Amino acid sequence: ALATLVDPAGNDPAKAILAAAGQGGADVVLEMSGAPAAIRLGLKVVRSGGRLTAFGIPPGTLDIDWAGDVVFKGIRIYGVAGREIFQTWYTMDRLLRTGAIDVRPVITHTYKAKDFARAFATMASKSSRR
Repeated sequence: ALATLVDPAGNDPAKAILAAAGQGGADVVLEMSGAPAAIRLGLKVVRSGGRLTAFGIPPGTLDIDWAGDVVFKGIRIYGVAGREIFQTWYTMDRLLRTGAIDVRPVITHTYKAKDFARAFATMASKSSRR
């Protein structure tokens, strides 16, 4: 299994994802932000017959290409809620512990728990971007 992190602020994240995934797109997309742009991106890059697991909650109604990105591609969309979330956490823990996913390239700052106020201030300032 190949896991790839892509900077969404890059020039063309869909192109980067498709290049990394090959063979028509990603087998599985895990959308956890709820950001409308990320959801649309996930639908674009999942391969025909692939699966999009939706965990993020969008701020409102979405405008998506239902026919082109869902029906004609024959994808499965799986919503994760309630007790299902724990399995997702266990899976992510395993991926991180085994090194299948390396998130170090996207970590810009680290803080001790007692410095949470400073951490949230950094996040709010958007200075955490590379």
